[in-house]
Amino acid sequence: MANPFTPGFGLTPVILAGRDVAIDEFTAALAGDVPEARAILISGQRGAGKTVLLTEFRELALEAGWIDLRMHTSSSSLVEELRGQAIARLRELDPEAETSRLTSARISSLSASRDIVQRYEGEGEPLTVVLDRLAALADAEGGGLLITLDELQSADRDQLHALTQHVQDLIGSGHAVAFLAAGVRTGVDALLDHERTTFLRRAHRLEVGSVDVGTAAEAIRMTVADTAKTITPEAAVLAGEISRGYPYLIQLIGSKAWQNSGDADVIEVEDVRGARETVVAAMIKNVHGPALRGLSPRKREYL
Repeated sequence: MANPFTPGFGLTPVILAGRDVAIDEFTAALAGDVPEARAILISGQRGAGKTVLLTEFRELALEAGWIDLRMHTSSSSLVEELRGQAIARLRELDPEAETSRLTSARISSLSASRDIVQRYEGEGEPLTVVLDRLAALADAEGGGLLITLDELQSADRDQLHALTQHVQDLIGSGHAVAFLAAGVRTGVDALLDHERTTFLRRAHRLEVGSVDVGTAAEAIRMTVADTAKTITPEAAVLAGEISRGYPYLIQLIGSKAWQNSGDADVIEVEDVRGARETVVAAMIKNVHGPALRGLSPRKREYL
């Protein structure tokens, strides 16, 4: 029986705990009820569920018929990646991406020769024209254009400024456009101090963190309920308490308790209790460790 918990970073859990309000608000934004909420900046600590929420928002947009372009901070140029992705989508979606033209004809034989012309080959049209065309196609289908960027704290500031300028131009032209970015809170805060990040400072800030222990326990119970196993109420509550409502720990304690239960049909308190030490060690290594890496030895010792 497969373990239903997903403690890996960025993996979408079976039950997304405590994010109902954010999901409802973004769903309304996609529908046009609150279009100003289509620019969202998700921030939080490592393991808080930033990438998971970003992925959930993307799935909602795709279900609503939106076209998504996924940017990566590892790219040598965000603008060139934007161009490449936009052109790739236009080749798929634009009915005028491929046309033909008459090159020669013979009246005697009633024959003609035509060349196929690829609209988006080579350098082609300016990026503003390319994006405007893609956004117009998305609008015509009742959707919109979604641009996402994860690991925002690692983005080059000048490239980010150029990217958001294109987003603002599309919005100013009346297109349905959503921009979602996610990053570690401290890095995002430092980035927003830059004078060329005005667009991001105006975006809707969504801080993700721990949920209450009761919600965590219920998420663990519901995740197990989707399988052939069950978990006792006491075990679910203890797991929620150990997790302290932290999204990464919810998945990790659930996963370790599941493993400890072996072939048994029920996850007991002992299975959860036996996972506590491993979970705490993993939290220190995978979440607190990276956050403290930049501090001096004296500051780390103090903390």
